[in-house]
This record gives sequence, structure tokens and C-alpha cells, in this order.
Amino acid sequence: QSPMAHYSATQSPAADRRIAAERRRVLLRSTLGNVPFMVGGVIVLGLLVLVFIGPRLAPHSPYTTQGLVIENGQFSVPPFAPDSTFPWGTDVLGRDLMSLILSGAQQTLLVAAVVVLTRMVIGALLGLLAGWRNETWLDRFLLALAEIIASVPTLLLAMILIVALGIRQGMQPFIIALCVVGWGEVMQFVRGQVVSLRPRLFIESAISIGLRMPRIIFGHLLPNLLPALISIAALEMGAVLILLGELGFIGIFIGGGSLAEVTGVGVYHYSDVPEWGALLSNLRTYARAYTWMAIYPTTAFFVAILGFNLFGEGVRRLVDDVGVHVTGVVNRY
Repeated sequence: QSPMAHYSATQSPAADRRIAAERRRVLLRSTLGNVPFMVGGVIVLGLLVLVFIGPRLAPHSPYTTQGLVIENGQFSVPPFAPDSTFPWGTDVLGRDLMSLILSGAQQTLLVAAVVVLTRMVIGALLGLLAGWRNETWLDRFLLALAEIIASVPTLLLAMILIVALGIRQGMQPFIIALCVVGWGEVMQFVRGQVVSLRPRLFIESAISIGLRMPRIIFGHLLPNLLPALISIAALEMGAVLILLGELGFIGIFIGGGSLAEVTGVGVYHYSDVPEWGALLSNLRTYARAYTWMAIYPTTAFFVAILGFNLFGEGVRRLVDDVGVHVTGVVNRY
């Protein structure tokens, strides 16, 4: 047995234990001591629960309306203030706000998740191609296209696309429109990372042994970008929810809604489908007189956006402190 082998056999167990203890300490500090990660993770976990069982938690059906009520000889019409029957009050049609928000979380968060997933796939693929073909006509074309889209106000472009595609077509026009206005930022980030990774030795080694471009991109470049993309995806969820809230505020929400003539109120624009954005469509008219109609929907958006932003920041700190070696999982040999 060589002296080096003897040294490794006698010293490596103690060194391994020290390394393992240090890794555990860093991991605990980067998770339990990572306030954005913990707080954001709890909020995101709660939102995931609402996506799956939110409609079951609703105390009333979100489709049930309540009209004129006679109690103790007094007449009252919706919107009803918060009480024991409707803890968060009702809207102008007499629908329970708590039920609308709990049931609407499923629709709103599902749309946001599909949009973010599509944005990430499109942006990552185009960014990988643009970065790999740096300074070529493809790179210049994609950058120019992203800059043209970014030059138009996001809210205005999304509204035009949704109306043009048909607002009454359900989720599809919202998913398409919100993907069109959001893939450019992801593409530019991925492109910049690929350009910085391209000269690295492990990429040059892969090229020198004859690996083709798809294998290098998906086996070596993408795994190095995946941890950062997870953080960006969480931040993109917050951005998409903000955009959905802005669209809802100006009356652009899933399904397009309907108009109802309400006595003493006038024309009321409402949605047949429980969805958070639709609850913001009449805030300009009723927020001052019926504050509960504004407080609870906006709080739902605020908590969801805050949770995803905190979680994204927490994941970024976790990756910086601990590191996530996806490359070792993809390339095991």
C-alpha cells in the first residue's frame, strides 16, 4: 500500500465527517435561517392547498346569489356587510366573497402557473439558441423581437391581444397573450448566461470530444441554469398575478363576464366563473361605500404576490449559499 493510500484511508473518514457537518450547518442556516424562503414557502404551500381544496373550504356556493332580505321588518339588499352568515361580506349580486376568493384561487393560480411554465419553456429554449449562436442573424433577430415587444406597454399589449383573440374563449387567450408579453426577459437572461458559460473549459471539452449542440445544451448548459430558472419562475408568478390583477381592474378577466341591471346600483359587470381578477373589475365604483369588496380581493392578490416574491428570493439565497448541482444528476458518468 502506498503512503498516499495509507494517508487517505486514515484521514478521509474524519475529513468526511467534518465536511458533512459543515454542509448540514450551512444547509440549516440557508433554510431555517432563510426568512424569505421560509415565509414564502409557507405562503406558497398554502396557495397550493387552495388550488386543490379551495372550493371545498368555501362556506357557500360561489354561484349562489342573494337578493332582497327582510329581517325584523327591515328591507336590505346586497351588497351585505360582513356578518355571521357572510364573514367577508358579499358583492352586489349577493355572492359570498369568501367563497368567491377560496374557489377563485384555483382558476387564477392555474392560469398563472400555465403562463409561467410556457414563458419559461419558450424563453429558455430561445435563450439557449440565441446564446449558443451568439452574434449571428438568429441572435440578432431574437434580441430585436424581444426589444420590440418590450417597447409596447405590457398591460396595453396584453389587453389588445386578449380582445383580439376572443375574451370569451376562456383561459386560452389569456395564456397566449401573457406569454407573448413575458418571454423576452427570460430569453435575455438565459442568453446572457449561455454567452458567459460558452468559453468555459467544460463546454470546450464537450465540443472537443465531438458532442453535438443539442447534447451540450441540454446536458451541460441547461443543468447549470436550472437553479436560477426556479427562482425566476417564482418571481414570474408574482409578475403574472400583478398583470392579471391589473387586467381585472379594467374589466378584462377570464370569460369576459356579463352585465346585470341591479336595482339601486345600475349596471354591474360580473364574472360567471370565480376568479380573483373579476372581483377587482368594479372597485372604482364600490370601494368607498363598500370597503369589504375591495379589501379581501386585493389582500388575496397581495399575499399571493408577496409569497411568490419571497419564495423566489429565498431560493436564490439558498442556491448561492448551498448550491444545487443538477449537472451531477444529469451527467452521472
